[in-house]
Amino acid sequence: MPVALVSFTAKVQEDRTVGLAWTTSLETNNKGFLIERSKDLTRFEKVGEVTEIGANSNALKSYHLTDFTPYQGTSYYRLTQIDLDGKTTVFQDKVVSVVLRDGAYGVFPNPVINDQQFRLSLDEPETAVINFYGVDGRTMPFQKVGVESGNLLMKVTGKLSSGVYILTVGERGQLRKHRLVVE
Repeated sequence: MPVALVSFTAKVQEDRTVGLAWTTSLETNNKGFLIERSKDLTRFEKVGEVTEIGANSNALKSYHLTDFTPYQGTSYYRLTQIDLDGKTTVFQDKVVSVVLRDGAYGVFPNPVINDQQFRLSLDEPETAVINFYGVDGRTMPFQKVGVESGNLLMKVTGKLSSGVYILTVGERGQLRKHRLVVE
């Protein structure tokens, strides 16, 4: 491989752009890099290129590129290295992702009454792992009703006593907890 990739990262910036950064430790016959993004890890589109970088290096080199028009929701980024002869190498094992959100995570409406539908805002509502607990730690019944605009529509099933309950959400390697009040 003409390039040894040390790291590749993506981070949402305060101005809602995505900063992409990567570092190499060795470059041989390197013409440049192509950054692409995808919503589904299947279809990728070009974000930008870094070229005119000098063909050879055996020192650490850092590169940066900004995605000024990232997707709303989850974006996946991949890096492709381009040789001087035009051959390309896609770093498939180094795909990174970010989430650009319009609003905060939460439960709406809150409080709810028994059998009332409510929304849980998520990044990936189809794949998130949801659990619903009473304050005593017991698992409580609920139903996933559907998905709408990045929200998981849910409904408490069964008759619950008035009080505070906990929804745990596992997605993208993170665990969040939300309080849900039942009246």
